Amino acid sequence: MVMTESFAAPRAQSATPRDALQAPLFDYVLRLADSGLILAQRLGEWAGRAPILEEDIALTNVGLDLLGQARLWLAYAGEFEGEGRDEDALAFRRDAHEFRNALLAEQPNGDYAETTARQFLFDHWHALTLRALERSHDERVAAIGLVQLKYLDNDNSYRRQLANWYEELLGGQDNIKLVKITKGCESSRHLFQIRVKNRDALRAHLTSCDVGTEVYYPVPFHRQECFAHLSQPLDAFPHADAAAAEVLALPIYPGLTRPQQEHVVSSIAGFFA
Repeated sequence: MVMTESFAAPRAQSATPRDALQAPLFDYVLRLADSGLILAQRLGEWAGRAPILEEDIALTNVGLDLLGQARLWLAYAGEFEGEGRDEDALAFRRDAHEFRNALLAEQPNGDYAETTARQFLFDHWHALTLRALERSHDERVAAIGLVQLKYLDNDNSYRRQLANWYEELLGGQDNIKLVKITKGCESSRHLFQIRVKNRDALRAHLTSCDVGTEVYYPVPFHRQECFAHLSQPLDAFPHADAAAAEVLALPIYPGLTRPQQEHVVSSIAGFFA
């Protein structure tokens, strides 16, 4: 992962006095703020351009969450600096070289897969950072980190609940095989996937019912050009081929309601009726 300097939290006791000893905290808070601010702007570039409407809305919501978090950090940075700059002044009235964001956050979106990979790496770092900030000696830093973690934990908890509902509603159907989580592991349930023999026909039907779906990934690794040098027979991995032809990801995100989820399930039932 490409970052700027280390993100280890400094051990400041308070926001005053504002002298050279406090400068590292001001710089650190700006790094946290700028990383969320810049990534939010990158995600905003997808508005109206994502592969499907569901992903468009999801990326926009993630960007808005990051922007809200950045505002908390920028407001504190402005107060801490004591030079009369508020969150807007820090966000919009600095030159490019004054930003302290992680370089990962400003990488071009590329295609949707590249955006997803970047978000995965950022979220993993972000979650670890916020948990570490709970132990900060600066009460304001610890409080902001705790507030952000609450939303992260709540979102993940709701995703798991949505996954449980899907399993209850879809379980026991002969035409559908649920993709299970490995025993002993806890997943954030970023995806909920099923396997069906006539996947593409089901996907077309769900699209006609205004249900967005996705396929991760239609081409298994051993059939991708970048692995051609391994000289493996294309039929050497039948399980991978079968999964690539059958797996379908259903809608699952924090904004999904139970009635919307029931519409997804009833649309699937209508296809197999």
